[in-house]
Amino acid sequence: MRIVGKVTPEILSGSSGNDVIRGRAGNDLILGNGGHDVLWGGKGDDFFSFSEFGPATIKDFKPDSDLLLIDLPEYFGDAVPDLDLSWQFATGGRFAGTGNIPIVTYNDKNGRVHADIDGDGAIAPIHIATVSRGLDLDKGDFFLYFN
Repeated sequence: MRIVGKVTPEILSGSSGNDVIRGRAGNDLILGNGGHDVLWGGKGDDFFSFSEFGPATIKDFKPDSDLLLIDLPEYFGDAVPDLDLSWQFATGGRFAGTGNIPIVTYNDKNGRVHADIDGDGAIAPIHIATVSRGLDLDKGDFFLYFN
């Protein structure tokens, strides 16, 4: 499905298939909802969220402006332990967690973003999304929630 937004802020929601969703000038919430989606936020500060049936490709993710939302139970189901809601972030694609708390990693060589629920790789990390290579991402570019 192809979805193109307007110039105003809006919620753009895809199907369970492989969608192409293009935001425009507004501050949009873009929901992939499954499949191998290709997403553009366009101008504005955008929020990207999608289900575990991905990963999605975000073509124009802007650090310090856009936000990637990760619902951990959506990806890991009952494997999400009782956590204190803390988590780590690392670049370079290495799972350098200390264990016990989730870690999100960004590989700046290939743009892949992974989430590791237990922080030590015992439960296989999941490829959440792919963004551009070489971005200056940090923990502030992500919002993890434990719904």
